[in-house]
Amino acid sequence: SVLGGDYEVGGAGSILEERNGIMIEGDSAFTSANGVSSGSGILSDPYIIENFSINTSKTNGIVIRNTSSHFLIRNCLITGGNDKRSGFSGISLINVKNGSVINCDINNNHRGIIGEGSSDTEIKNSTFAGNMYGILFSHNCRNINITDIECNNNSGGIRLSHEVSDCHIANNSFRKNRYSGIVLWDGCSGNTIENNTCSESYWGVTPEDIGGSGIYLRSSDNNFIRFNTCSENTGYGI
Repeated sequence: SVLGGDYEVGGAGSILEERNGIMIEGDSAFTSANGVSSGSGILSDPYIIENFSINTSKTNGIVIRNTSSHFLIRNCLITGGNDKRSGFSGISLINVKNGSVINCDINNNHRGIIGEGSSDTEIKNSTFAGNMYGILFSHNCRNINITDIECNNNSGGIRLSHEVSDCHIANNSFRKNRYSGIVLWDGCSGNTIENNTCSESYWGVTPEDIGGSGIYLRSSDNNFIRFNTCSENTGYGI
């Protein structure tokens, strides 16, 4: 993860470059001017966006829309300072396929990562803290894999809503989130939630998004929830 005041990325030996937000609209916009350092957009050679420090107090961090090329965002610090209610997001993925977010610290944003109409995307080995919501995917997103993240001290951790399907949320830590750790809301199906730790929320896992849930479901069917640990929640476990 991204470390310290010098913004050195742990394990990568790189110093982060401060820059303004990035906007990519369509596959042709994966250019060096838009922060792409290498890649051709195929599975074995994705477009790379890496080693940036982006402040979201006045603008969204990285916005990618209407793309199908393979891309990778890695080793970035995306933070809103102390202004998580500003309305700006760390990373926005709108109608995209084939994206990866790896080894990023995404803190103190209104939304850490938000996705709509997107698919075949992974988020892994990243941290989310101090956001209103750490991760929010909605409106027919599918096949989103979220693994090995720390999503702690947010108002809400992960939320899937409005017919999100076939997602895999596994091996993550959700700790001290004020309202909820994981939420499935309105028509979500075929998702697997396993081997996560949900602790120190107001409730552990509840059937309605009343607030302070570890894993929360409403109007969602045929999801698989297994091998999770819910502990030290002040209300319900599941």
